[in-house]
Amino acid sequence: MKNIKKLPLVFCLILTVAISPKNSKALSDINSHWANNYITALSNRNVLHGYEDGTFKPDNNMTRAEFYATINKLMGNTKNYKVTFEDVSKGDWYYDDVAKGIKAGFITPTTGRLNPNQNITRKEVVEIIGIIYNLPENESALNFSDSRGLSKTQRGYAGTLLRDGVISGMPDGTFRPDNDITRAEVSKIIMQSLLVYGEPKSQPVSEAQIKFGPRSLYN
Repeated sequence: MKNIKKLPLVFCLILTVAISPKNSKALSDINSHWANNYITALSNRNVLHGYEDGTFKPDNNMTRAEFYATINKLMGNTKNYKVTFEDVSKGDWYYDDVAKGIKAGFITPTTGRLNPNQNITRKEVVEIIGIIYNLPENESALNFSDSRGLSKTQRGYAGTLLRDGVISGMPDGTFRPDNDITRAEVSKIIMQSLLVYGEPKSQPVSEAQIKFGPRSLYN
């Protein structure tokens, strides 16, 4: 995902506005990073934040909870659903983000463990992006040599995202679906999604639409 292709003029204009001196938020460790423009644009949109010491740590992996919080900010989600995960408590900083994610339809509730502090994987990110944009599934566009590591739904979303230039594979032709994903890589995927699909709409699902998954879903 780190291979940066020549960006369309409209995206360059978006980034130019996003990182103008008036809006720019200083993050001390991204100036020479390949994802600088993506990170700065999302920081200025209040979707992603740095740490208290002024760093962003772009090459650190992102946890599930951090990604859920990022998606909720991106969508502007405010509606909640009851949280039944045995390892998510009201005192946890991510409790509301999990509740919002369930109501928004990108987190499947279970009575088991969510493991919110576990690093989120590349295939999980692909699936959630597909869900929030209600993307069509286009498995035929997928050409990763390790695509069998994706579920059928994930393959469909990955094919669409690959076709539309939102994601790319590794130089060896793999996607590495079970690998962790960095904060920088997430920044690129989100900004590319905004460019191609626009703003994802906050569309809370009804209680009748919320189906529980198996206890071991997030293990």
